[in-house]
Amino acid sequence: MKKALLTLAIIGTAYASSYAQTNIFESGSNVGIGTHNPTGKLEIVGPYNGEQLVISRDVLAGAEGPGIIFKNIINNGTLQKISGIESQLMSGGVGAVSGSLNLYTVNNSNKINALSITPGGNVGVGTTTPSGALEISGQSNGDQLIISRNVLAGGEGPGITFKNIINNSTIEKIGGIESQLKSGGVGAVSGSLNLFTLNNSVKVDAISVAPNGDVGIGTADTRGYKLAINGNIRSKEIMVETSNWPDYVFESDYPLISLTELKNYIDHNKHLPDLPSAQEVTKNGINLGEIVKVQTKKIEELTLHLIEKDKQFDSLRRDNQSQQAQINELKDQLSKLLSKQ
Repeated sequence: MKKALLTLAIIGTAYASSYAQTNIFESGSNVGIGTHNPTGKLEIVGPYNGEQLVISRDVLAGAEGPGIIFKNIINNGTLQKISGIESQLMSGGVGAVSGSLNLYTVNNSNKINALSITPGGNVGVGTTTPSGALEISGQSNGDQLIISRNVLAGGEGPGITFKNIINNSTIEKIGGIESQLKSGGVGAVSGSLNLFTLNNSVKVDAISVAPNGDVGIGTADTRGYKLAINGNIRSKEIMVETSNWPDYVFESDYPLISLTELKNYIDHNKHLPDLPSAQEVTKNGINLGEIVKVQTKKIEELTLHLIEKDKQFDSLRRDNQSQQAQINELKDQLSKLLSKQ
């Protein structure tokens, strides 16, 4: 008898041990940790800063799917939802399963969508329907700000657009950043980057970066320059680096063109030597560093001509003074002769 009872005790202990280790529960059971009355598949109840924290399966109004909710005890002692994570079953056709994932908060009992991931992998911050790989919807000075993948009319490539809610509550694009695929030949990939704004619904190119790194402001056509600007520039100072500054004009062996030759050149060409013509400037513009260098050269040449003319004037002045002295002396002699008669 004692041997039979011992055998039954061993079997009972083994069964209890097996049940405790495998945590097998009946189908449809809810599991509670810290509570005897779990309201979802899993509910954990424990103190957190003196308040009650609950995690449970969440079945929301509106047929949202299963997930996790977080609750706290408020002043009246009742549990209230404060945030959660939910999964929604999306329409995927016969035999197809699609689901989205949403992280939300609760503000004054209102559900606020914080972060959503669609079945296609698009991520929305503040929206459950992101229209691109990433869309951020939030409040900015009372307006709705949206950043999303940008597919513009005209075949422009992906990028980022910025939108605001206007007076009629519709969302309108106000600016953005776009990337355009450029022809690079077989096996070659080239892309440009463009920052644009909208002025009365008209797209305005602000800053463009070409595949080779050239930058355009107000234009995407850099024409081979590292920086191209379509518009006026206001600046307190501009530093231009240049070489071969024309101090050589003051060397003794410099072939200074005569004023007669200069006049003949001007009469024929209608501009100074070394300077571009009006037609050339209209067509090609001017190189600021080169034009300042050439102008300095012309000023130095003019200075040499002025110095030479001053020498000539000084020589004429001395000659005039000498001639005047001779005239005065002749006058004195003539006056003396006349007085003796």
